[in-house]
Amino acid sequence: MSGLYSKYRSQGLEVLMAGMDVNPLVPEFIKRFNVNFPVGVIRDTVAREFMQLPVMVRASVPWKAIIDKNGVVRAQFTGEQAHFYSEERETAQWADRLLAEKPAPAPGPRPRATKK
Repeated sequence: MSGLYSKYRSQGLEVLMAGMDVNPLVPEFIKRFNVNFPVGVIRDTVAREFMQLPVMVRASVPWKAIIDKNGVVRAQFTGEQAHFYSEERETAQWADRLLAEKPAPAPGPRPRATKK
């Protein structure tokens, strides 16, 4: 992911990673894998809620969500899916497609209520 982040960062790509272990070794992970994007920590329950994965569903890590410029989740993957065997190529295809899209216009001001 560091290579993709370096390639697409100037075009607006953001990459975030979060450890879900009870006591994740984030600094060690960053150093070991030479990560150049933000890495944090998240509780499993919060991550599952975001990914819409029920607690009773087995979902191998890593998990990945691809979110567009408007904050809409366009795709999500868990570790047991074949996507991770071609992760960088497929993620680059998603980045190319989503970065080419125009963001939705910002909502304008609300009309004022008129007195009758």
